[in-house]
Amino acid sequence: MVPVQGGFGAQDWSLPLEDVTFDRATGPIEAQEFSAEGNVRLRLGDMYLHADRLHYERPRGAIDAGGNVTLRQAEGILELEEFHYLPPAEPLPVPPLLLGHEADSHAQERMRMSSGKLRLRHLYLLEPGREVSAAAGNLNMLTQKGEFHDVVGHSDTFYFGAKRLRVNGPNKAVLEDVWLTTCDHDPPHYRLWLDEAVMEDNRLVLGRHARLQVLGDHSLFYWPRWRGMGPRHGIDFDSGHRANIGSFINVGQQFPVSRDLTLGWRFYPTSDEGIGVGFDGAYDFMETPASPLFRSQGEVRTLYTTEERGHFEFYHRHEVREDLILLLQSEQWYDRTFFKDFYYDEYCHRTAPRTFGNLTLTRPSYIASATVRKDTHDFVGETERLPEATYHLLDRRLSDRLYLTIDSVSGYLERDPASLHVMRLANVGRLTGDIDLGQTLSLTPFIESEGTWYSEGRYSDESEFRFTNTMGTTVQTRFHKAYKGALGFSGFKHVVVPSVTYSYRHQPTMEIEQVPRFDAADNVYGRSRIESKIDNIVFGRDADTDGYWQLARLTLYHGNDFWNQRRDANDVEIELDLRPRPWWGWQVIGERHEISNEHDPE
Repeated sequence: MVPVQGGFGAQDWSLPLEDVTFDRATGPIEAQEFSAEGNVRLRLGDMYLHADRLHYERPRGAIDAGGNVTLRQAEGILELEEFHYLPPAEPLPVPPLLLGHEADSHAQERMRMSSGKLRLRHLYLLEPGREVSAAAGNLNMLTQKGEFHDVVGHSDTFYFGAKRLRVNGPNKAVLEDVWLTTCDHDPPHYRLWLDEAVMEDNRLVLGRHARLQVLGDHSLFYWPRWRGMGPRHGIDFDSGHRANIGSFINVGQQFPVSRDLTLGWRFYPTSDEGIGVGFDGAYDFMETPASPLFRSQGEVRTLYTTEERGHFEFYHRHEVREDLILLLQSEQWYDRTFFKDFYYDEYCHRTAPRTFGNLTLTRPSYIASATVRKDTHDFVGETERLPEATYHLLDRRLSDRLYLTIDSVSGYLERDPASLHVMRLANVGRLTGDIDLGQTLSLTPFIESEGTWYSEGRYSDESEFRFTNTMGTTVQTRFHKAYKGALGFSGFKHVVVPSVTYSYRHQPTMEIEQVPRFDAADNVYGRSRIESKIDNIVFGRDADTDGYWQLARLTLYHGNDFWNQRRDANDVEIELDLRPRPWWGWQVIGERHEISNEHDPE
């Protein structure tokens, strides 16, 4: 297994036994052979051992421990019933140094003592992010080969079990009669069974005779052989229940066509929206200089259901230079809610499909981009950008605690069905201060000026110019308190972050009725508004793995217009996010928006 940070690492077995204590022993500790019984404790370098009995042969360096054996190193814990370590009898050749003398006898002895064979029985390993148990095992420290039997455990979000695990070298292993899942229940609600799985560099690269098990012992799907060499290759599985599609199972598989290309299928049965079938593909030529697509990667995803719903998606990314990125994306939706119904976790904030090309230059002090975007659907009124260029000056420090940002957007815009088409040049400059009123209270005043030129107005062919200023301030503080652990957690931390923002924008110089509407940059009204927000966040530290994550978050938001030139708005939002484990949880969002004047020329 690949070492993890904070767990067990390489051990120098040539070090002497130190801090040895026991209840009774035969002979002195300095003898050639030493045996002890009853609450035996010792230290070997940075590794600590505790056992009921211990036998140590000094000439060979052999260590035998039994009865409630516990090894500790850093944050790792290894519990066993029996522990045997036997170095080779003869000294091993040490590779000569690149510069200097040949290795001395001490280096040869250290090499011999650290190249022995481990034999373990009834072991339990606990490290940060990893937990493994096995009935028995053996490992050759020199060749890094061995095998373990009846292995069960988890690593990060994956749970697994295997009848036999063969270690074939550094970071290489073969598992027989193995199962995998992301469900933390015992027994799991679903898992993938394989007759054999091959692991390399902590990744699953080959599986044979795969069967999907859901709830009972029935194999719903069967694959005779599949491979995977990356995070999206191999088996992709998800299941659950969503309001608009009911209960569902989403499973897909990709096969390697070449080193850089994979293709596969997807099966998506639902209880309320029929059965979906599609194909997925992915390519990655980031490390293939001979290819004309060098430094490119992308994906193709499709799905079509028996209820005549579906989608097609193409995504391409090309690194022209390290700081220059080209993005191409095309999405075709059969209806406006398909993505949110079937892929809510990925597209919960999306309102429309995208078809665009974008070139972005990123420098330390600014970001510049050029975009072409086309509307390809009749159920959305999307703004077409043919093309549009942007320039963003990032926070430029003018003096101590005073910063300047500039945003400039220029382009030719079209929108149907309103038949609007204009050239628009928009520029926004913002000055922001950063004032600390003590250790827990901060004040952020700001002033923003906006000027926008249109080649023609909404109802006229003459050019128009709009100018307005916005000023305001944000007051924010922060409180936190630590609590003792419970329910499997060693501790909790509660953080409260309240903030209040007041802003005032004077009436723009351009009449609202004359403004062509394309996006949020055109909805500029005079207004006086106050917004308040409070975040309640609870963090927890797992008692077993020492993992630390956000367990819960409750966010309350309220915004109210004291005065608005067009639409007096009163907004209330609440968001609850619960994460009992880092990889799963619940999220509930509620919003209420009241607008006093719904009439608008848009």
